[in-house]
Amino acid sequence: MAEGMSGSPPLEDIPELLHRIQMLLPVKEAARTCVLSKSWLHAWSTIPTLRFLQATMSLRKEQETDHLKVIDHTLKNYLHNIIPIERIYLMIDTENQEYSSSLAEKWITSVATKSCLKQLSILIMVTSASFSLPDDVLCGKNLTKLRVTGSFSKIHSLLMTTHPVINSLSLRQLHLKHVHVSEHVIHEIFSTCKLLVDVELFHCKGFDTIKIKNLGFLNNLQIDSYERNRILEINQVPNLSFVWCVGNPLSVNMDSLEKVTHLSFGDVFMDEAFLDMIKLKFPLLESLTLYMRLWSLESFHFTCASLKRLSLLGCSLRLIKVQVNAPKLHSFCFEGQTMPSLQFPASANSGLKKIKLGVYLSNPVDTSFFLKMRNALELSIEREIGITMTNIVILPPFEVDIINLRKMAKFPALDVKRLSFKTIGDEGLWESSPFFDAFFTICHPKKIIAKPDKMFQHHNHFCKLMVREVMEKKNTGKVEEYLNWPYYLKGFEVKSEKEKSLPDGLRTSLDGSSRHSVFKLNWR
Repeated sequence: MAEGMSGSPPLEDIPELLHRIQMLLPVKEAARTCVLSKSWLHAWSTIPTLRFLQATMSLRKEQETDHLKVIDHTLKNYLHNIIPIERIYLMIDTENQEYSSSLAEKWITSVATKSCLKQLSILIMVTSASFSLPDDVLCGKNLTKLRVTGSFSKIHSLLMTTHPVINSLSLRQLHLKHVHVSEHVIHEIFSTCKLLVDVELFHCKGFDTIKIKNLGFLNNLQIDSYERNRILEINQVPNLSFVWCVGNPLSVNMDSLEKVTHLSFGDVFMDEAFLDMIKLKFPLLESLTLYMRLWSLESFHFTCASLKRLSLLGCSLRLIKVQVNAPKLHSFCFEGQTMPSLQFPASANSGLKKIKLGVYLSNPVDTSFFLKMRNALELSIEREIGITMTNIVILPPFEVDIINLRKMAKFPALDVKRLSFKTIGDEGLWESSPFFDAFFTICHPKKIIAKPDKMFQHHNHFCKLMVREVMEKKNTGKVEEYLNWPYYLKGFEVKSEKEKSLPDGLRTSLDGSSRHSVFKLNWR
């Protein structure tokens, strides 16, 4: 509609709208809009968001030089013509220390000091030399988000300056990953930037104590640490609702955090006193995730009236019993080296909606393993199972009394949504193992995701099993009173990893060389 009739200016007369469209496109596609008209060209040459995310490691030497020149020319043009830069995403490789490092320091300084800058995201690959960030990386008065990411290196580091100029009083989000920052600097940032809402510190080093104090707006705190004996202190953060702390042993000292609803802890020494601390400090908890590598007891007992989601991950062979009293619990996830007995007495009447079980088996299992899993499947409406078998090549086959298991299990669980199955280091033992016979005695999954062996990629044992037991219908040698599981299988459909139908020659596709197959099973 013409401007005179609608009373609205044409699209091309609204540069802010053109900028928004260009920012939604990939960089190359956005650059191609320049040929549409002069308005689009002008919009592209003044776009307030700059994205330089080309990985220079994949470029030839001359291509890398040209790429650096493009960045340098673009920033010079913006600064010379006083074109505002509101957001910049910059990826730099310091392999050529004399050239790229000096350019990187100049670029960061030139944009970080501008009052128009709102978001600064820097990814620096410290492949052959350490790199120190400029003093004024936190100088921008209107900076609301700072993300600094270094590459993992045991030799070189991405260093935060020891004497930063901190003027970013409007900072809301601070994300640091693989950054070496001193304890003095990290505490100075927290004491100066009082409007912080979101803090993420992943694999950072240079400090022993993290003090989160007097941050009244802080909502999200995530810390992943590989430094040993690190101390975390959290005090006077009344609006904190999401806490995620994972890493090497971490001593935790905190106030009662009444508004925290989502909590994750990992690789912290855990015992009953630790669980009592959680119940005391987090009275309104709705989601709890525990990485239990350092759990020291045989049983896990937890009571929480508000809990809705619980995940117990990385559980060792020591844990044999889990009892949870949580009347509002509707989702439970377990991952460990064996199958413990599960009891959810408080949620028995309300009904657990979803249960997800993941087991990493490196030892033979017996009948009790399958019975515990069968009982666990009775606790929920929606069920998913993941099974990973490791180092099977050095272990004897499982010896399970299938007839006795069938009598004790009575009937299989029918509504298992999905089974994911993979092996590590198995040269063929599982194709004749009674494990599948026992497993299909306790449940009939609707979908099976069969992955090839991680070490022997040409082996996909479940595919070979389907060929032998279902397609060829060979006698498995079981006693006559036991009906083998293929009897209950009416039919199946198999697709590739991306759920595409396999080509002609189904048996050829299932001979064990299939990379990743998805089976949809139809049981009697």
